[in-house]
Amino acid sequence: MNSNANPPAPLWTPDADRVANSRLTHYMDWLKAEKGLTFSDYPRLWEWSVDQLESFYASLWEYFDIRHSQPYTRVLDGHAMPGAKWFEGARLNLAEQVFRFHIGDPGRPAIESRSELRGRQTLTWGELHRQIAATAASLRGLGVGPGDRVVAYLPNIPETVVAFLACASIGAVWSSCSPDMGTRSVLDRFQQIDPKVMIAVDGYRYGGKDFDRLDVVAGLRDDLPTLEHLVLLPYLDDGAELPGARSWASMIQRDAPMAFEQGLEPAQRHTFVEKPCGAATAGAGVGANICSCPVVPAATWQRVEPYGQLSTPKTTVSDTHMSPCLHGCAAEHGHAQCVVSPGHASSPLASLTTG
Repeated sequence: MNSNANPPAPLWTPDADRVANSRLTHYMDWLKAEKGLTFSDYPRLWEWSVDQLESFYASLWEYFDIRHSQPYTRVLDGHAMPGAKWFEGARLNLAEQVFRFHIGDPGRPAIESRSELRGRQTLTWGELHRQIAATAASLRGLGVGPGDRVVAYLPNIPETVVAFLACASIGAVWSSCSPDMGTRSVLDRFQQIDPKVMIAVDGYRYGGKDFDRLDVVAGLRDDLPTLEHLVLLPYLDDGAELPGARSWASMIQRDAPMAFEQGLEPAQRHTFVEKPCGAATAGAGVGANICSCPVVPAATWQRVEPYGQLSTPKTTVSDTHMSPCLHGCAAEHGHAQCVVSPGHASSPLASLTTG
């Protein structure tokens, strides 16, 4: 039986005005005006993006005007995977990409959040900038520099975004696990990258039930031999403490100037460690699960080796779409938190379909 004989009707179709004002339409118009490339429809644009990898990715770099301190020498060194190197020679910083469009609008909402433990909260671009700069300065004070690993045992809350972008701003490597994961699963991921700092919550609430994780956090600290500092974020209990742990409040207390580390080229830097979505049950030898990471503003992203993928969408924390890997998938969950592995059948143009 032909399953396509009676395809289901789409649940929603954008009207003509929405299509005309979409990012994808704007990109196609730009290709026509700037590159002399005309595509009659999406499938033909997609085909070009797959067949002409270097031209497609070079166009995205130019279209999104990726800010950098040093330009790339070539887009791609070869088509073999794993091992492909993207945008060799370029120097840039993820966090800088995020703030470049919002530094002059500090009162605009950047993150709208709500959870079972908290009512609706708004974090403006100005306050987000301040907290990230303060956290980055605190991390530097703890001895964290480019290439050092910072791990997080955090839920999807604004503080996770702050910590992630603070790490990105100083060139540190970020890896995160959700606090509903048990000790062994977290250690399987964190132990392989030798973290210097861990940021963790005391617990969380799910389905109306409270889950205290202080014992798990203490156990993680004991079993991570390279860990030098633990930062505790009281989330379930405002009065939660662990002996020897620093408070999250102390990390964001002191104002500091923002600085964007650009000392390594993207092909050699790993902003965060990840593993493909849908692999949450994988054991040792697999990178930390980015699916349990926060809503991450997509800008310039770097996959861990051996993939070496770089993506360059332009979006903001307050957008509710996706965090794409350019030549993989952009999983759209209504929250920008899921990064998937390259080589999937879905379109590398997903970063252009919204925003």
